This record gives sequence, C-alpha cells and structure tokens, in this order.
Amino acid sequence: MSVRQRVVVLLTLVSLAACDDGGSGDDTTTVDTGRATPTSASTATTVAPPRTSDVEPPKGSNVSVFPDGDIDPNLQPFIDQATTDLATRLSIDATSITTVSAVLVTWNDSSLGCPQPGMQYLQVVQDGSVIELRVDDTIYRYHSGGNRGPFPCDRPLDPPPTRL
Repeated sequence: MSVRQRVVVLLTLVSLAACDDGGSGDDTTTVDTGRATPTSASTATTVAPPRTSDVEPPKGSNVSVFPDGDIDPNLQPFIDQATTDLATRLSIDATSITTVSAVLVTWNDSSLGCPQPGMQYLQVVQDGSVIELRVDDTIYRYHSGGNRGPFPCDRPLDPPPTRL
C-alpha cells in the first residue's frame, strides 16, 4: 500500500471515528496507521470524541428549518436523548424544553449536515434526522444519522437535507 493510500485510509477512519459514537460506552477509538517506526511495528492515534461536559452549549437561533409541530413519533427516543443533552448543556430543567420539529431526512455525506472545518467526509448518502428544540425564544438543532445518535449542530443547513 502506497503512502498516499495509507493517508486516505487513515483520514477515512479518523473521520468515521469522529462521527461515530458507536454506543459502546468507550470514548476512544484507536486507529492503526500501519506505518513502521524505529521503535515499533506500527503507530496508533487515539481520537476521543468530546464529552457532553467538555463542550460548550450549542448556539441557538430563532429560525426553525421545519414547520412547528412536524414531529415523527418514531423519533421519540432521539427526541428524549436530545432533550436530556440540551438540558445538561444549558443547566436547565428538561421540562422547559419543547420539541419544535423532528423529521427523518437523508444527508448528502457522512458529515450529517454538520461539517467541521478541515475535515473530509465520505460522499455517501446517510439516513438520519433533524430535531429542533425550543428554549424560550431560541431554537437548538440536533442531527443524527447512520449509527450516530443526536448531536447539536449550529451550522446552517446548506444544502438542506432531503426530507424522507
């Protein structure tokens, strides 16, 4: 395998690790680069996703992407997870959060509609959801897709996901 192929594989694995919480409870992912070093046969890079307590509260807006009350009842477990997460991040009671919308969508790539600067994403269609929660006059948006549960995203939806 050429050095270029190794770099592409490594970037792909790191991107997937950053987007996947895996639900295993393990907060780290080890990626073997397969590169020889003078002291070992391979090197490993550990990527730890941010913990809820380590992340600033998401930035909200006062604009909803989907119509108020457009809620898919099958998304209730994700709505509950997003509500709990937002309540924790904002240090408020979960009962003060209302669900604005919760819809199934198709994302254009593995960024799930929330690309981070400097990251590359697999150009594969991903089924997922968008959940919008309101606290007072502010709306907070959560995305999910693939095997990743809901996470806050304050980036504009450009392009918007395809509604399922």
